Amino acid sequence: MGLGKCRVRRGAVSDDLFWRAVGVLDILGLVPAHDNGFIQLFQAALTTREQREFVRAERTIGRGLKSFLAVGMALKEIRDKRLYRQWYKRFEEYCIMRWELSRPRAYELRATSQVVADLSAIADIRVLPQNEAQACPLSRLKLPDQRERAWNVALERAAEAGRAVTARDAENAVTHARCAHGCGSGRRWP
Repeated sequence: MGLGKCRVRRGAVSDDLFWRAVGVLDILGLVPAHDNGFIQLFQAALTTREQREFVRAERTIGRGLKSFLAVGMALKEIRDKRLYRQWYKRFEEYCIMRWELSRPRAYELRATSQVVADLSAIADIRVLPQNEAQACPLSRLKLPDQRERAWNVALERAAEAGRAVTARDAENAVTHARCAHGCGSGRRWP
């Protein structure tokens, strides 16, 4: 199904005529994308199930931009399933227009939540990153086993100091991991 697009500037026609046109377009199956002074119309393309998934994921984002794990996983679901396609052409456009999230910030949230999801699947890890600042450095390591080792190093160093893990502990562990694999220091990675 093709993407039908029409732009109508408010004020260019009378309010009565404008809302009649919106009603006719609604009958035709076209839906308004968002209200920014223009009405942009896109052909509806989501199934009922996809619409429910989209609404659920958007509710999660709306409730908690402060909860990086839930928001990151909701953004991942919307991007991976392309649930934004009814209203937006690209995921990046969706993030900017709907949530005022830049592309790098949206991908950073997705990556940090994926780190926590990966670590939570490992039975040996009893303490997971509690905030985005702890998880963010780990997202720079691409392999799950590298993330696991770096997180364990951060946990050990914090335990040795008798305190909770900090973002600096995670950052230092990641720096050590990257250096051990690429600096040729000869030191063995724990």
